[in-house]
Amino acid sequence: DISCGCIWRVSCGCICRVSCGCICRISCRCIWRISWLMQLEDQLSMHLEDQLSMHLEDQLSMHLEGQLSRHLEDQLSMHLEDQLPMHLEDQLSMQWCCHA
Repeated sequence: DISCGCIWRVSCGCICRVSCGCICRISCRCIWRISWLMQLEDQLSMHLEDQLSMHLEDQLSMHLEGQLSRHLEDQLSMHLEDQLPMHLEDQLSMQWCCHA
């Protein structure tokens, strides 16, 4: 009874257990073990991709927020520097006109 389906049992002297703890040479290619490792690899790579994409999204959004707020501050201060003197000049000239 080969519960793990090892195809090389006879030639490599595998002692197969339910959890497929094969005691054999490296040439033993237990089907169960290979498919289990492949599943594990798939799960790990999906997990890592998820983690990486979340990390990159966080980093990118933090970076963009920083860039955007600096850009907006620059734009606002330039706009205010341009607008404020003209506004003050208008206000002053109106006051002079009204008082005169």
